[in-house]
Amino acid sequence: MKYSKDYGITETIVETTLRDFVSREVLTLKESVYMPHVRFFGKWLVEIGIGELINTLPIIDPVLAHKKEQEEATISSKEIVDLAGKWGNYRGRAITEDRIRAWLSQFGSPENQRLMFKMPLEISFYSRVFAVR
Repeated sequence: MKYSKDYGITETIVETTLRDFVSREVLTLKESVYMPHVRFFGKWLVEIGIGELINTLPIIDPVLAHKKEQEEATISSKEIVDLAGKWGNYRGRAITEDRIRAWLSQFGSPENQRLMFKMPLEISFYSRVFAVR
């Protein structure tokens, strides 16, 4: 709950949402710590879920609206992995997920990164393969 203000969400909304998850047995509450019943849900919640959950809450103020836009624009790990797998090598160097993330970081905000991410999706690399006899 201490991070709820970062997203422009009141503690009341957080408490109500968490109680709802506990009553539906999505989360359990032990010693003031909320834990997911299903491990997969916990991973989803950390990687993607915050944006999905924010979408279900009423927009409280412009700060929350901006956070929501940033969450929607953020490029997922899967998108980066898929792109790296599509490319392979360029000039003898592997195009790794870390290289893609480093390239994207120069564009600052998630919205700018999302705009620039469209460009490499359209690039194809061709290499000359020589047959050895």
